[in-house]
Amino acid sequence: MSDSQNEFEKDIAEMLALIKPTDESASLSDYEPFELKEFEVDNTEREKLEVLNNLLNKTSVEEAESLNDKKPESRWLTRFAVPKNDTIWIEFKSQIQEGDELWTYSNVDVYLGFCCGGEGYAIVRNGDLVAEYITAIIN
Repeated sequence: MSDSQNEFEKDIAEMLALIKPTDESASLSDYEPFELKEFEVDNTEREKLEVLNNLLNKTSVEEAESLNDKKPESRWLTRFAVPKNDTIWIEFKSQIQEGDELWTYSNVDVYLGFCCGGEGYAIVRNGDLVAEYITAIIN
């Protein structure tokens, strides 16, 4: 046997000694049975983090609404255009309080040439997501 093989076997023996029970009389019946517990993932929190982790630019309501009036130089601007009279947009912007920030976000992900995700606006208050307005869903 070569020295490297002996060292390898010695290392294996040391590792096995670490996981071997110290009490030779112990059996499986001495251990508490493993209990599987179900848990729920809070998708709402995960979705909030998804938006907060993908904030792009701080903006304003006026700037967001003015995108409708501009002839966009790129498709990027049209993805964030909002209709001024949209009831959902009106409800969304009514949630903005003093000190809040309005951000654009994009959580679009590309994998193997396929895109999925969403884009829009987020109201951020003290680092927390208050509301989001989706302008584009890509899948």
